[in-house]
Amino acid sequence: MLWQDKEIKEAYFLKERFYDVLDASSKEEARQALDKWIWTAKESELKEFKASIRAYENWKEEILNAFSTGITNGQTEGFNNKIKVIKRVSYGYRNFENFKSRILMVFRA
Repeated sequence: MLWQDKEIKEAYFLKERFYDVLDASSKEEARQALDKWIWTAKESELKEFKASIRAYENWKEEILNAFSTGITNGQTEGFNNKIKVIKRVSYGYRNFENFKSRILMVFRA
């Protein structure tokens, strides 16, 4: 597939290059890798990456702080996702208290 379609090849390359950011051992190394990735993604002109580029530019400092503190919001994002799934499968609960009880039950496990 990579050799058949130029855009797929570029997208795959960008995905692989993003590992350079994730593998950085310091905030400054991550900054350099992220800046390089953003520049490369812009040069590719792949429309599928426009939202990612914008997000990384808007949240760059917050993202890079994870490299100096080791703290991320991954756990919070995971909780939010679980609650959304519960909400989706709990369609039909008659009141909010039942919905709230279900959420509390899942997070106690």
